[in-house]
Amino acid sequence: MILSSAYYREGQYLFGRIEERIKEAERRLSRKVIRLSLGDVTCPVAPCVAYAMEVASREMVRGETFRGYPPSTGFPFVKEAIAKTYRGLVNPDEIFVSDGAKSDLAGWAYLFDKSLPALIPDPSYPVYRDSSRLVGREIVALPCTQDNDFVPTIPSFEGRSLIYLCSPANPTARTMTMKELQEWVDYAIKTNSIILFDAAYQAFALEGPRSIYEIEGAKECAIEIGSLSKSASFGGLRFGWSIVPAQLQVDGIKLANVWRRRQSTLFNGVSYVTQRGAEAALSKEGLQYSAQCVEKYRQNTHYMASQLALYTSVQYGDAPYVWVKVSTNGVDVFERLLEMGVSVTPGEGFGKEGYQYIRLSGFAKREDIEHSLTILSTLTQNL
Repeated sequence: MILSSAYYREGQYLFGRIEERIKEAERRLSRKVIRLSLGDVTCPVAPCVAYAMEVASREMVRGETFRGYPPSTGFPFVKEAIAKTYRGLVNPDEIFVSDGAKSDLAGWAYLFDKSLPALIPDPSYPVYRDSSRLVGREIVALPCTQDNDFVPTIPSFEGRSLIYLCSPANPTARTMTMKELQEWVDYAIKTNSIILFDAAYQAFALEGPRSIYEIEGAKECAIEIGSLSKSASFGGLRFGWSIVPAQLQVDGIKLANVWRRRQSTLFNGVSYVTQRGAEAALSKEGLQYSAQCVEKYRQNTHYMASQLALYTSVQYGDAPYVWVKVSTNGVDVFERLLEMGVSVTPGEGFGKEGYQYIRLSGFAKREDIEHSLTILSTLTQNL
């Protein structure tokens, strides 16, 4: 077999398939479909970001300020800006810049031997499961249901593993408490496991820790992955990072050194222009602008949840998503709504436990959300 995994021969990634179905529906309906499915933002980037990138672009036309290849781990100026947002929890040297959380989450899956099983919340961001399957790694599902308040429970399995955690979570929007995260850190230390902590929605957290490094012992077992895609509208610009604590080791080998080697071999870095934009996004002005966007998305989410809660069971929290229970299956609801000009995400795409759910995104424009709710509420009452 030429391909290393049969999974390469399977269909597209979840959101790629949804995008194709949306385009088909738009051709058939001869109008735009309202997108409550993809987690794509609608706030433009902050003016200070655009200005910083403009200045950086102009630097590239002058010999004395031109920049060639960027450092594979990121320019010091942007690593220092990221470190400041962690308020002393991490050092700039522990930060490795990338083109987004998705790339890093998938990259870490390939770094560890495939004999190590992956403990993955169900439902959760499909990249955890898909990248693990591409490697050929065994997956141990951690059900997140109403019965356990949508928080992954420590399993009876006590072997070494890769543990995926996300807080605030996608798709359930649940933020883990200090106590809940402490239990997972203690478990990881006990089993000599590694936690991959997806902090892509950390800017949305109102209660509970924004970083796993607020938890005692986390630097001994956890890697944190962050991103500006959601909070600062960098989905199209691409900017993220992995934090690898200096003391984090596996079998006596420092993971920071391993990740540095991996990045310098397989990654050519993030452009200078983008990194200057990220620096601006992490400035006082940039963070204030992002906070306004985050609040707008939060209000959208709470509005959707309050309206739909009149008809069905909904789960929502800090992340900008509403996890909606349906009596049939999410795929059927997805198809029926698509014919009405509204796209949602079928819960099954996030795992087996999402079979009777759909996910709605609060990133859409308010007027689109209000129009969609008329359709959604009518349909939900009949499911």
